[in-house]
Amino acid sequence: MTKNPYDYDFTKMFGDFKMPAVNVEGFADIFKKNLDTIQKTNAVVLQAMQETTKFQADFVRQQVNALSAAFAEIAEAKTVEDRVAKQAAFAKENLQKAVDNLREVSGIVAKANAQSIDVVSTRMNENIDDLTGLVGKAA
Repeated sequence: MTKNPYDYDFTKMFGDFKMPAVNVEGFADIFKKNLDTIQKTNAVVLQAMQETTKFQADFVRQQVNALSAAFAEIAEAKTVEDRVAKQAAFAKENLQKAVDNLREVSGIVAKANAQSIDVVSTRMNENIDDLTGLVGKAA
């Protein structure tokens, strides 16, 4: 009769295995701090989104007003050359405003990214210290 390969006494293999003491409270505290870090990061992102949205809404409002004024000014032009010159001036001015707007929004986003990275980086370093403390206490 052949021996069943799955018939093995695992108590012999793991009989001397000792489970280390686990500091459940310590890990729960680390988890809570990690959740707080996520909350702080989300707050930074939300603030940046609100600031960007407000900035963009203001920009669109200004552009609509400028466009209305430009249409009125272009309509009053007497010659085709005058109209083309006014349209070109309007396009040039508003292209620069759009580029400036993009720079401003990029600055808002970059600031939020830097703040988020700082929050997460600080917590990562604290995590290493916390985990080292937990392992040191268990030993």
